[in-house]
Amino acid sequence: MKAFDTPSTVDEHAPDAAIAWTPDGRGIVFVDSLGGIPNLWSQWLDGGPPKKLTDFKENGLRHFAWSRDGKQLALARGILTSDVVLIRDFR
Repeated sequence: MKAFDTPSTVDEHAPDAAIAWTPDGRGIVFVDSLGGIPNLWSQWLDGGPPKKLTDFKENGLRHFAWSRDGKQLALARGILTSDVVLIRDFR
């Protein structure tokens, strides 16, 4: 069994959090919001420091998925927005 400490900027409990195995099963890929901007990082099971895979300067990284052959990575990026509307005396 191998255990890693994740940085405090990785929120593994968030609904959109993503932690996945690399296609070859030799490591994990995770979203880290270091500096306030989500980017993908990899951590290999044989040790060493995490490696930054993307270098986005703005917008969020919502989801990612590997292609079947493991050679490409699909990313969904954007900003999550929401509005609150209060309706009173609705009839």
